[in-house]
Amino acid sequence: MDEVTDQKVCAACGVDVSDAARMKDVQGRYVCLACADRLRHIKIQKRRAQLAAQSADDTVGMDSTADFELLDDLITQTTSPDRLMICPKCKQDMASESPVCRVCGFDVREHRLRMPGVIESLADVGVHVPSFLLSAKPVFRLGILYIVLFGVLPLVDAFLVRKFYMIPMGGAMVLVSSIILWAYVLLGKCVMTRSKAARLRLTVLSIVFLPISALMAMFYTLSEGRDLFMRTLAWANLTALVLFCIAFGVDQYLYAKELGT
Repeated sequence: MDEVTDQKVCAACGVDVSDAARMKDVQGRYVCLACADRLRHIKIQKRRAQLAAQSADDTVGMDSTADFELLDDLITQTTSPDRLMICPKCKQDMASESPVCRVCGFDVREHRLRMPGVIESLADVGVHVPSFLLSAKPVFRLGILYIVLFGVLPLVDAFLVRKFYMIPMGGAMVLVSSIILWAYVLLGKCVMTRSKAARLRLTVLSIVFLPISALMAMFYTLSEGRDLFMRTLAWANLTALVLFCIAFGVDQYLYAKELGT
């Protein structure tokens, strides 16, 4: 059985599961999801047959006692909190009861890559989303949205802003946009993990780096005027973007460390 495990084949049917969604039993053997479902069904039928005092051979139809042993391993493994599945996209362990991989966002049940927050919502309701946004990692999608939103403000200022009321309006745009992006990333990432520590970590990082930098830009805008506003806007948002990328890099490293990859 050792050589089978090394070859990543299903211990029940012998099919190669190297590039497929799979599970491990408590003995470390790979089992494809189809066999896991089949063996669960057989287990249920066996219990019903025993309760009804019927023949186990007529109802269950198991091939050998080895199947029963494998089934017991699977039931124990799938009902325990540390059940193990392998993501078919990034090949990392999915040490969670969630069908969504916490590393790459691949949904095992729907067989597609799920995007957190706004991007996923737009795609799900039929709105056309460019392929480069769908394939990009969340932190890069955030960076693109961040640059687009705040890149518009200098253009508006250069060609249209000649009145004082546009200055606080620009500051308000920074604040609102930052809060929207903060909610987009925070909620999207929290949906993909059930870890309370990860949610707390994401909340603290996003609150520190995004809304606070926007508040700084807005307050300096209202008190100092247009020239300092543009400088503060540029530096605050550049700093926020860099720090946010660093924060997500650290967070992804901690995720990988938690998964043991």
